[in-house]
Amino acid sequence: MFLDDGIGGSNEYEKAVSASAFTKQSLLDFGFLLADEKCQWDPVQRIEWLGHVLDMKSNHLYITSDRIRRLEKAISSALFQIQITQDNIVPVRFLASITGQIISLQSVLGNKVRLLTRHLFNCINSRASWNAPVVVTDNALSELRFWAKNAEILNKNGRSFKYDNIYLFNVFADASGSGYGGYVENVEALHDICKKNNKIYVDCSEPPEVGNDTMADFHSEHLDTRYDIVTSKILFSKRSISPEVDSSLCLPLEVGNVPNREGNLTFRTAQNCSKHNNDAVFSSIGSDYQVIGSWSDIEKQRSSTWREAEAIHRVMKTYGSVLKNSHVKVYSDNKNVKSILLNGSRKSHVHNIALDLNSFCEEKNIVVCPEWIPREENEKSDYLSRCFDSDDWKIRIQYFKNIDKRWGTHSIDRFASHFNNQCLRFNSRWWVPRTEAVDALSQYWGNDINWLVPPPRLVPDCIKKMQSEQAKCTLIIPKWESAPFWPMLIEADGKFKKFIKEIENLGRFCVTSGDGNNGCFGKDYLSFDMLALRCLP
Repeated sequence: MFLDDGIGGSNEYEKAVSASAFTKQSLLDFGFLLADEKCQWDPVQRIEWLGHVLDMKSNHLYITSDRIRRLEKAISSALFQIQITQDNIVPVRFLASITGQIISLQSVLGNKVRLLTRHLFNCINSRASWNAPVVVTDNALSELRFWAKNAEILNKNGRSFKYDNIYLFNVFADASGSGYGGYVENVEALHDICKKNNKIYVDCSEPPEVGNDTMADFHSEHLDTRYDIVTSKILFSKRSISPEVDSSLCLPLEVGNVPNREGNLTFRTAQNCSKHNNDAVFSSIGSDYQVIGSWSDIEKQRSSTWREAEAIHRVMKTYGSVLKNSHVKVYSDNKNVKSILLNGSRKSHVHNIALDLNSFCEEKNIVVCPEWIPREENEKSDYLSRCFDSDDWKIRIQYFKNIDKRWGTHSIDRFASHFNNQCLRFNSRWWVPRTEAVDALSQYWGNDINWLVPPPRLVPDCIKKMQSEQAKCTLIIPKWESAPFWPMLIEADGKFKKFIKEIENLGRFCVTSGDGNNGCFGKDYLSFDMLALRCLP
């Protein structure tokens, strides 16, 4: 009998010494011969074991530098062989050896190794036999180059032994056949609401003991919302506030220190809001960070799994500036999405979503923890996925081309989407494919000739921004002389202000719906004129 690769320890040095002595003596008592030159009987805080470095002082796990160097040498050799042959052919055993070395880094680097070896495995699986060569595809080549460049860098961060991460945000998303929706929930804001209402914190890991009176109250139909302190999320029930109702219609949440069946704290609204459409069932928390959008005709033909993953992708990229430098829980009611976000997919168009989101999260220092939830706990996202963007309208192309020719070539469309953009460069309200940036009002306008077709509610903000940044703009507005923005454009004598150099009345037939066909303007002829204002500093 042979014994090998054992390790032990304790949280106190004296206990570790005692455990070491007991183990050594027990092995001798059983008759084993010890190879003392291979053993480390004196407790230490940093040790190499099975190709890993266990650093108990910093509470981190690392891959040994020797293993990293062997991997880099093997990848370098493969890349050189591919370059020499110029036909991207290598022996399958060699490629499988490299891929296996990368996979062995999973104990430290996590699911990234599975996410970024998908194409390598595809090449290996295309083999005719284990003695045959295989073609390394461009995507697989990119994965090899990634690991050659980043293996050592990623290993320097190590993996923490501590798992007490605090998740600051919850992200919920869902997709329907016509569109997608989602929102970001600030966990700290939820806790602030609880504190503001004198919430009593309880340990939710186990249901506390309750009396008959408490249980009777628990079964009351007035219980509206369950809040789980452990997972930091709200579980929505059919007595929550409807989306059509402003939260100010209801009094602040009263905290009932009554645990539900799962041991989660329950809330009650002080005023019964059931008269406001009980079928729409979600809380108003998170309303500041909502996303809605429509699928293109091509996207509608994609699988439901692609749409669910892409919905999360777009919600995350919309609010990257909010989520940066934090741990985030991502909730979806599609069980495949969790695996896709962690490990990728065999289907390239789905795998690309996971790769892009992984790169985005690395850039923003976001750690994602995907979770599956039942459909009934994701009803707010489901509702949002069936909403439409009322700003999906645009000026007809012939009108735009005429103004673009006369007033100068516009370099960017500031209020657009991939359904209605007039310029190759555009800003969008939410993240969509090809957008240059989210939220036009947070961008600098001074270096461009800007095409502005904002929602009427944002016209005052546009006027202030173009003046403060001395930006060249073409501003499209409805001719509403009673609108709040009108006095910002007109002098006391009724003339337009000096920064407005030219005016073009586009009439009532200049607007059309975007490709999403959801705009509030464009479906019918307007009952008012639209004006184009050439604004110069």
